Amino acid sequence: MPRADWKLVSKATFLNPASFNEQRLIGKFFKDIDSLLTLHQRKLEMLKNVKQAFLEKMFV
Repeated sequence: MPRADWKLVSKATFLNPASFNEQRLIGKFFKDIDSLLTLHQRKLEMLKNVKQAFLEKMFV
C-alpha cells in the first residue's frame, strides 16, 4: 500500500468549518445520509426476500 509523501502533505491546505453551527449542520447532513443509506439497505434486503419467496413459489 503506498504511503503519502510528508513533504506533499505538509504543503496541503485543509479547510475547517468557520463556526460551531456550521460544524453541527455538516454533522447533521452526514447523519441524515447515514440514516437514508440504512433505510435503503433495509428496503433492499426486504425486496431480496420477496424476490426469493416469489421464485420459490414459481418453481414448486
